[in-house]
Amino acid sequence: MRRMPFIITGAFRVSELHAAYERGAVASVGVPLDEAHSTVERPPQPSQAAVLELLRLAHERADIDTIESAIKRDTALSFELLRFVNSAAFAVPMQVSSVKRAVMVLGHAKLTRWLSRMLRVSTLNADALPLMHAGIRRGLFLEHLASCSSEGADLRDSLFQTGAFSLLDRMTGTSFPRLLQHAQLSSSVEAALVERKGPCAPYLTLAEAIERNDPVAGRKQREALDISLLDCNVALLRALSAAQTTHAEQRSLA
Repeated sequence: MRRMPFIITGAFRVSELHAAYERGAVASVGVPLDEAHSTVERPPQPSQAAVLELLRLAHERADIDTIESAIKRDTALSFELLRFVNSAAFAVPMQVSSVKRAVMVLGHAKLTRWLSRMLRVSTLNADALPLMHAGIRRGLFLEHLASCSSEGADLRDSLFQTGAFSLLDRMTGTSFPRLLQHAQLSSSVEAALVERKGPCAPYLTLAEAIERNDPVAGRKQREALDISLLDCNVALLRALSAAQTTHAEQRSLA
């Protein structure tokens, strides 16, 4: 008998999450974050499959939207791209605050050269995938929440980055102040990740309350952001659907 796909909640250990995916789960609301994680520092490592797919897209001179979508599937790759484009060595006249703008600044030729360097530090290690997927789901959820409030509309890119990068400290074993020291992300993203302040921080707190299955904290955050329960649920379902598609595409590339 064919098993029906399902979405899980309440997984408190990484082993439970893996077991659920093996049984046919397609997404998880939240990810186990209470288990001890590595304190050995390592750089953000993009997926080798993601880098190879992007090299193909750059070689075929795919349109910017297609390339942007592919980059945003990989948390580490998105972070490293923004860090590279905003670095002193690249010397852009203005800070680049979105993945799409970074791709436009680089162009296909420079993007290909950068991806070739990224291929040397990419990884096939599957241990980081649960955290990476959780970060992507957070990013997509916060991005969809942007359309639910008047303030969020102007923060769309920053909200995605806040959610997507919010687990990089656990993925790399590096504190956010150290991790973002030379990243030059937008001030709203950095404030949310390092100090839990600024306009993006309440949205991240809402996502975490939902992941912890804490309805009281979730309601307080929704009300503070003036987001209805319906809009919040729609944003969550849209994010889970998009994350499922992303996860399926990554598995097909592996």
